[in-house]
Amino acid sequence: MSHIVGLIRAGIFPSFDDIEAERLAAYVSRNAAALDASLGDEYPALLEAIEAYRSSADAWHASEPRLVNRMLRGRLRLVDVPTWLRSFRSLLQSSERRVEALVLKGADEWVADGRLEAGAPERLIVTLRSPEVAYAVAHLGVHFALSVPLRFPFGSLARFLYTAALRLRAGVQRRTDGERSRGGRCSQTIPVALFALLPGVGRLAYLLSPALASNRLLLVSPSDYLARRLPFRLYGRLHLDALFLFWGRELSPASAPERGSSAPARPSFSPPAA
Repeated sequence: MSHIVGLIRAGIFPSFDDIEAERLAAYVSRNAAALDASLGDEYPALLEAIEAYRSSADAWHASEPRLVNRMLRGRLRLVDVPTWLRSFRSLLQSSERRVEALVLKGADEWVADGRLEAGAPERLIVTLRSPEVAYAVAHLGVHFALSVPLRFPFGSLARFLYTAALRLRAGVQRRTDGERSRGGRCSQTIPVALFALLPGVGRLAYLLSPALASNRLLLVSPSDYLARRLPFRLYGRLHLDALFLFWGRELSPASAPERGSSAPARPSFSPPAA
């Protein structure tokens, strides 16, 4: 039965001597070292052959009506929980990678403008990967993932219930393991849950969490990077540079970690000379 489900999921049911390209590629990936050692120079040719077959098979299947498979595949998507979980996990991972890349791009621009000292992007990434910030970013990714398939009001409600449930769990854990629940209680705040109810911008609710709100440069420099790419030269016409300069101004001496704290030092911000 699982084999038939796999064929339906791959879009090749009924099967006419088809090769499950996804399954074959997964097998080759798991056994890459052994195959490379045994095949030698022929190993790259095997990878090229798999991709060539996949492209040819996709083109052939696209040219056929395959009404039975399309009907079964559509029904399967409604109850295919494993595929939902894999897609959700992949979306979370890609969201975290995009956040890290955006922080780096924004910080690099600010270094070039003289607003941050050299080496600041690397320290920002260290901060981004610290437990408290990484925890908040992960849940920010969950809100984005929930907002993709669910539209208002379902997306807003799902985000609110997600944060409220984690807040409730943290409150219960506080009675048995206060140290373990501290991260949840700091990130799953009531303002975050209420802001998550807003349509559209509610997916950014975790930016209000203390872990991210207290590290403004993690938010300011990538926001400035995105704002510079607004159409119609809106960045200059609306003087958004002044807004981001004001927003990014540190509360000095906050660039140094508190005594006894394990948090990394924050990059210091210095407005460019006029």
